[in-house]
Amino acid sequence: MRRRSIALSIAAAATAVLALVACVDLFHSTSDLLDACQLDADTDGCTVVEAGVADAAPDAADASIDLCSFTQAEARANAEAACAWLGACETPLGQNRYATCVEHAILAYDCTANASLPVRGAALDFWTCMVTARDCAAVHACAWGVDQPNCPATGHAVTVCDENGAQQALAQRGQCPGDGGVVQPHAENCAAWGQTCSYQATTATAACAGDSKGNGNGDCTASACMGTQLFSCDDAGDNVGIDCKNYGAQECVTTGGFPACAPASTTACSDTGSPGEVGCTETFQYAVGCPDGRHQETIDCFALTEGNGKCSPTATPGWDVSRACGGSVACSFNDQCVGSSVQSCDRGIIYTYACASPFTGCKMVTTADGDFPRAQCGAP
Repeated sequence: MRRRSIALSIAAAATAVLALVACVDLFHSTSDLLDACQLDADTDGCTVVEAGVADAAPDAADASIDLCSFTQAEARANAEAACAWLGACETPLGQNRYATCVEHAILAYDCTANASLPVRGAALDFWTCMVTARDCAAVHACAWGVDQPNCPATGHAVTVCDENGAQQALAQRGQCPGDGGVVQPHAENCAAWGQTCSYQATTATAACAGDSKGNGNGDCTASACMGTQLFSCDDAGDNVGIDCKNYGAQECVTTGGFPACAPASTTACSDTGSPGEVGCTETFQYAVGCPDGRHQETIDCFALTEGNGKCSPTATPGWDVSRACGGSVACSFNDQCVGSSVQSCDRGIIYTYACASPFTGCKMVTTADGDFPRAQCGAP
């Protein structure tokens, strides 16, 4: 497939993307929320929101928070704090890992950098809940939602999917201890990544996937839309796609053989290239694609990578325009602790968080994923 660099006119760029704030220092504090209402709850038009969310239905308590009200600086601060708390309380299991979590969180919280495909549905509920989750009880409520099951007493470490009364797999993926305990498992809420939990009985493992049977069965043979679900097949035949009900216009559409989530954007495509391609503006700041064949999607790569990366044209996968954002040089590590700070790398970008009080520094842990040790802030 041909790759291209898209030159946006000044007028089009101004319409598609708002001004970008300056880059900030790599090392960050654990400062709390920064929006005007939470700095001063008496401001006109503000609704008081409790800082701690520990009840069983946290999304209801946070319904007054508009994620698109954040400035870019506020969005990044909220994303970093949310992911530090998620990794500390639920372990860096799966995409709870700091680097990948921050990338998802910025796309959820920064509606200037990502105006085309805002979070919806269960993904919106999760990220709204995490804005105010500043203790492990609140984080656990966000991660598990209403149902918080116990682990099976297996005597060895397992990953499980939460289930409802009909034993149907729900979005949450749990990591249980290897000591036979039946405590509530640590959770990876797959809805945060636009996915659901898939349990593979043969290997007795759970994973986040594009559908409830998308892990380990090898049944994914062609990228396509199945209702709102976007099936995207990896080499093992697993569905690594997403459910479009969590994004944009909440529908999956197929154009030219390429499935994509329909964006919220109504900007018409300005390029006739393949829907499977993602291009870049001449400054390599913005990734630009037309996955659904009708509406243009734009991602601010500088905002996503905090100015440490840029756009590189790509054709895989075309439905994820943000995949074009990354660093030019691969990192020499996955995760590491540098003093009391977490350093976590994805797509060639190093994301750093200073685990100051109330966290207890940085530590390396193993997870049920078993791929490499991961860094987390120590839970209070």
